[in-house]
Amino acid sequence: MSGFEFLSLLLSGYVRVYYKKITIFRIIKSKLVALLFKYIDYRFLLYIAKKYCFLFGKDYGLNSSFRQTHYNVLGIQSATTHFFCVMRQKILKNALIHENKQLLEQLEACAEKIRSYIDENKISSHLIFAPLHTVSDILQTVIAARVMSKPVVVVSVHNSMQSLHEKQNNNSQGISVEQFNPEAMEGNEGNSFQDIIVSLVENQKSLVIFPDAIPECTTRLTKKKMKTYPVRLLGRSCELHSGIPVFSRLLKQSTLFYCLQMDNKNNLNVDILDCVDHRKVEKKMPELVEQGICRYNDEWTLWHYTSFFSYNF
Repeated sequence: MSGFEFLSLLLSGYVRVYYKKITIFRIIKSKLVALLFKYIDYRFLLYIAKKYCFLFGKDYGLNSSFRQTHYNVLGIQSATTHFFCVMRQKILKNALIHENKQLLEQLEACAEKIRSYIDENKISSHLIFAPLHTVSDILQTVIAARVMSKPVVVVSVHNSMQSLHEKQNNNSQGISVEQFNPEAMEGNEGNSFQDIIVSLVENQKSLVIFPDAIPECTTRLTKKKMKTYPVRLLGRSCELHSGIPVFSRLLKQSTLFYCLQMDNKNNLNVDILDCVDHRKVEKKMPELVEQGICRYNDEWTLWHYTSFFSYNF
């Protein structure tokens, strides 16, 4: 064996040992993270993230534009930052994936509140769920899935639901989420638009669409213009996503608008804004979006899109 071959063999041995150590370290880290989010109350984790955010980089990301847009639109200073907004979503997502007991209990309480509202107002179970982007879009979707105890289809071009979709078959929550991309006209489970419509008409699945989707976000992600219709929002000429009015008329289903909120102790609650008949959705939606954004402005997650809803295409 030549000296070069011996040296190569020796180095490859060191590489294999190093790789095994890194792999073991990653496995241990993954297990510790799972235990952390499963057994430590998510409210404590949120408290630590907010109180000691300077340890993680207080100027992270888009804090300046986040606060400036908030002030430009509402005329008041934001009590939160883009950094904490992102941290909160990450903590809640991981707590959900690892089945944090306290979080699951509160999500079920939110779902029960919506079920009670539906029963008390004698609303048909054939519903479109329209949560605003407050606190966490993933949790908003999970609440919709829990309300009717059946699979949900989420209309979105963003892949924020992917982590939940990958984990849903490995948990005991019974949650099934399919993301429908209107650009590709199919779901991430391979279902065509026609298949999805049939499942919705036959009440096999529920539909979730976020009414406050930002045109700028869709354009950045897909390089295409989002389908919108013109409205007045907070005294401005704006464009809202036309998905809800279109699907509502197509399915002849009412739309339930709601927001997820958190109190000063990080407890979750759901605020039901209204349930609107399919013939009135297009007219009523701007008012409800404005109401939700104003009421929960510190929990609305999209202030970093500085165009607000007036994106110049």
